[in-house]
Amino acid sequence: MKLLRLAAIAIFAATAAHAQEREPAPPPQDPSLATIRGDVVSSFLGKTSSRVMYIDGRFLGGELETCDRHDLAPGPHSLVVAFKGRLMPLRLDAGPGDAFVVKWENDSDDTLYVVNEATGQTVFRRPLRDAENDPMSETVIGQITGTKAPSATYIEPSGPDSALVTAVPRRVNEFPFGERDEGRIEIVAIDGERLGDRVRSARVAAGARAMAFYLSFYVGTGADYQPIYGWAKVPVMLDAKPGATYALGYEAPQRGFGPQYISIWIEDTATGAIVVPKAAALVNVGMQFGGFSYREPTSFPAGKGQLKRPPPKPKLWCERER
Repeated sequence: MKLLRLAAIAIFAATAAHAQEREPAPPPQDPSLATIRGDVVSSFLGKTSSRVMYIDGRFLGGELETCDRHDLAPGPHSLVVAFKGRLMPLRLDAGPGDAFVVKWENDSDDTLYVVNEATGQTVFRRPLRDAENDPMSETVIGQITGTKAPSATYIEPSGPDSALVTAVPRRVNEFPFGERDEGRIEIVAIDGERLGDRVRSARVAAGARAMAFYLSFYVGTGADYQPIYGWAKVPVMLDAKPGATYALGYEAPQRGFGPQYISIWIEDTATGAIVVPKAAALVNVGMQFGGFSYREPTSFPAGKGQLKRPPPKPKLWCERER
């Protein structure tokens, strides 16, 4: 009996030690660059995490729960970060040695913020409800993301030194509906400031502008015969020239099975020149983000009729406990 107890204690200790292992941290960052990463917090209820999804139109695939650290060249950048199934656009002005981390507060607003750990300065801060795409009543918003509706904080400039940006869907004929918009396309944020609902044109100040666009298209029908819409929120940088007019170009996703992509670019309407090159985004459906693997897959052991749980994985290098 004593031997059994000792064996059980040894097994428990070995398991606990394995569970406490932590993956190695990456090497120190290049001091000539800035970096940004998400955050991972664990508790007895599970893990909560934030994630960087896009940088300047570049989709960052991989695991949804990650400590991946991404380099940023000095200068302005347009990003989208993820938290609790929502995508928040923001602008960062990076300097050499900056180390940005996407964090959150456990308050009634689920406030999302970005802190520069090199200086301790908070460089971005917004309630999560401002990431909502659809206009909703105060009551519905209160049930989802707090007690207030999303706030539009962008102020349009005026005068000859501004430029105009448009995001308009093509008109298509579809049986049996007739002519209608091919999809829903709008400008959702400029320099991290939220626009109003369903904005298709906005003036911007000349210079480097962090633009974020929302696109949604019909991609198929579900098992319950209800329509399925795929969407993406894509950030890009635009070097706006005084007096210019720019138009968003796009490629809608193909309907059917398999990975679905939405591509966007920006054209100068006067010259036809493409001033922001094509950026591709994987389509999301509902709150399900496309294009990710997961840390703990399950599998059927040979000859067994039940799922086998994989061995415990080491903690992420940035993971911390609440």
